[in-house]
Amino acid sequence: MADPPLTDEALADLAAAVADGVPVDWVSATGTLGPDERQLLDGLKLIADVTSEWDGGADRRLDHWGPLRIIEPIGCGTFGDVYRAWDTRLDREVALKILRRHESNGDSTTVIEEGRLLARVRHPNVVTVYGAERINGRVGVWMELVHGRTLEDELRERGAFELDRVVLTAVELGDALAAVHRAGLLHRDIKAHNVMRDSDGRLLLTDFGGGELLDSGETAAAVGTPLYAAPELIAGRPATRQSDIYSLGVLLYRLATARYPVEGRTLEEIRAAHAEGGADGRAASLRARCPTMPDAVVKAIERAIAPSPAGRYASAEDLCAAFSALAEQSGILAAPRTVHVKARPGRGHLALIAAAALLIAAGIGVAALWPGARSPSIAVLPLENLGSDPDSGDFADGLTDELIRELTTIHGLEVRSRTSSSAFRTEPGSLRDTGHQLHSDFLLVGSVLRSEGRIRINTQLVRVSDDATIWAQKFDRDIKDILAIQDEISRSIVGELRLKLGPQPRRYDIDIATYERYLRARSLSDRKDRDSLRTAIAFYREVAASEPRFAPAYAGLADAYADYEFWGVNYDDTYSQIRAAASTALELDPLLPEAHAAMGLVHARDREWGAAETAFRRSIEINTNLSRTHAAYAFWTLYQQGKLTQALDALQVALKLDPLSLDLRRRIAYVQLSTGQYQAAIDNCRYVLKADPTFPLVRLVLARALLFAGDRAEALRILEEMLPNRAPELGYALATVGRRAEAEALAVAAAGVPLTEAVIFAGLKDPDRTLAALERAAAIGDPKLGGTLTFPELAFLRDDPRFAAFARRIGVTLP
Repeated sequence: MADPPLTDEALADLAAAVADGVPVDWVSATGTLGPDERQLLDGLKLIADVTSEWDGGADRRLDHWGPLRIIEPIGCGTFGDVYRAWDTRLDREVALKILRRHESNGDSTTVIEEGRLLARVRHPNVVTVYGAERINGRVGVWMELVHGRTLEDELRERGAFELDRVVLTAVELGDALAAVHRAGLLHRDIKAHNVMRDSDGRLLLTDFGGGELLDSGETAAAVGTPLYAAPELIAGRPATRQSDIYSLGVLLYRLATARYPVEGRTLEEIRAAHAEGGADGRAASLRARCPTMPDAVVKAIERAIAPSPAGRYASAEDLCAAFSALAEQSGILAAPRTVHVKARPGRGHLALIAAAALLIAAGIGVAALWPGARSPSIAVLPLENLGSDPDSGDFADGLTDELIRELTTIHGLEVRSRTSSSAFRTEPGSLRDTGHQLHSDFLLVGSVLRSEGRIRINTQLVRVSDDATIWAQKFDRDIKDILAIQDEISRSIVGELRLKLGPQPRRYDIDIATYERYLRARSLSDRKDRDSLRTAIAFYREVAASEPRFAPAYAGLADAYADYEFWGVNYDDTYSQIRAAASTALELDPLLPEAHAAMGLVHARDREWGAAETAFRRSIEINTNLSRTHAAYAFWTLYQQGKLTQALDALQVALKLDPLSLDLRRRIAYVQLSTGQYQAAIDNCRYVLKADPTFPLVRLVLARALLFAGDRAEALRILEEMLPNRAPELGYALATVGRRAEAEALAVAAAGVPLTEAVIFAGLKDPDRTLAALERAAAIGDPKLGGTLTFPELAFLRDDPRFAAFARRIGVTLP
């Protein structure tokens, strides 16, 4: 429904305001016009512009304001007029807002102080304020000049926003408002007209001319834009953090519906609408206007616009956190992004402009930024297998994995791991939804058919933001050309996105049958269950025997053995296999990142922590896109040293590359247990179980988290259902509830598995037997020993000097 047109009475009020020099919000007024009234309002606006731009009655229009040279007027707001200006001192273009005379004649000291406070706010979603002064009787604030469009412009062109855009806007602007409040300021005029989307897609909170110091205790002289104003402001009470939050809530409501929660054509009508609503307000139901909107989002927006300040979010940080949680639950972590062209300072701008022109010609958004801007991202969806051969599915999966591996070598491109993209194998849904869930700007989709010595591959590169296919290619070749096809696809994407290939992996002249077996091994090793890993190891060995110079097979073998080790096989056997395979891979190809990561695993098992960190960092330096490397570094090196915060940071990097990985969620929960974040661990475990109720080991982590969160009954129920395989967790839980005899029996059954014994003895609060078991674990080189020392189960030993000495000896920092 469109906004109601202005009545004759309202137009008369506007004319009176112009005559009296009272500020008018022309943007909002224009937005309510019908076509027949626009000409009249343009005339009123011209009169106001002429009277406001003359400086003190002088015989010329305003062309300077102190050191700023006025170029042209660019807008009018509630509290002042905005100009494009040139700062002659710093040689840069700025936006200058000059308050109208009756505003400038007020407490200019406060306005200037506010401007200077804003100049200290540094936030990507807050326009940068450079300064504020009073010159020739007029107060001005000058700031970053934003080239873009307002959210109101977008609303009027495209209508109500999609759900994900509303939620992401709440996250960005909530964080921005929190930064303003932390600086000791209020905004007082948050509305769609005062939020701009810059040319790089960034949202910016602007127009601080109506700002006010926090907790000033003064009644606002104006209420900003009445349709966005909180009821208490309409009633004449002072502005607060909660009134800013209300305005942001109205903005979100408007983005979702293209309407306002409380509507009226004049301030009096709006005041009456609020008053008639009583304690409950008279906001129109968001649910009625958006019947398909999720309940959680409806409640979040309605909380922001609660009639009573006490019913709203306590702070902008709380609002931001609430919508961030909604974004994560919905799989919306980042808005669709643009490609950023990077240049080195001092190199000039011609090459930058030329590169930008090429990207624009390709239909890709561009932002000219210095190094550090975010990169475009891509996900490769599982290639559809069109073959009937029983093994062709593994071949297609392995080929998908290899394409991903090829793309990870492209500079400036974030590549999502196959673990996440494989979630869309059977029910991909719309490509736009899939891209949003994978947090990817582009998707590579296609199919593969292997038949009678030939291979047919169809591929398309799709831009997620508009479902546009920007490149497509068909390949019908001899299967021996498969490596060349992969390389051609990778180079085509580089060309389309105008990116740059990094150091290319070594090319091998490998028998195609052997290569097919390698692809199957890659596919199987990703499954991580005991049987698949055992088969993958056998395949890798066959590949290495057939092609002894093929380094990726040895790196894959080391990685598969490391995962196989997690199932409790003999550590001596797996350690020797990991070392031999990693050493061979590194010798054959010193630039293979997986080879360095494999050596990191070897050093970690030797507790050579410095060498382990060096190896993993070298792997990441060669290729930063490998999620498995970040995860292995976090879990086997940082976590095992007790560097819990660093481990969580590295796991979050891995999760960004592999956003739907259940294994990463489980590992994050594992580390969160050691940091005491029990509820966060519970949430992560339940996320995994909702996606896959049979996912390995996650119920054990959940049981531990529940136990330490105080829910012993539920923890025991889960653990007893899993008997007899999980003796350590169950033994500890039984001991803590007084069932000591059963715990002792489990300890006897676990003889020879020292870490299992140690956890059960910890439950029995027996320090001597716990420490003795830990010593036995160290003697056999159990790679999980370091992480175990950080377990909350062993917290009772933290004051025992023997425990502290043991931790120091193996290089572990205790929590």
